[in-house]
Amino acid sequence: MAETEAAKRYRHVLEKLQSLGVDPIGFVLRYRATHYHGDEDWEKWKAIYPRLEWNIKVNIDLIGSGGIK
Repeated sequence: MAETEAAKRYRHVLEKLQSLGVDPIGFVLRYRATHYHGDEDWEKWKAIYPRLEWNIKVNIDLIGSGGIK
């Protein structure tokens, strides 16, 4: 249950950043490192980023709940 809630929240944040046209996480850096060969590829990235779909997978392992005093 916690995984699905976390995934929804992460997706919401990513979609919000995407709608604002910003990339503070640095997805463009990975794209440029593997695909960038000039201005044509930069224009391609600017067309791709707004249409990206997010596939979020979250795995939460609770080791302990901590002490309560």
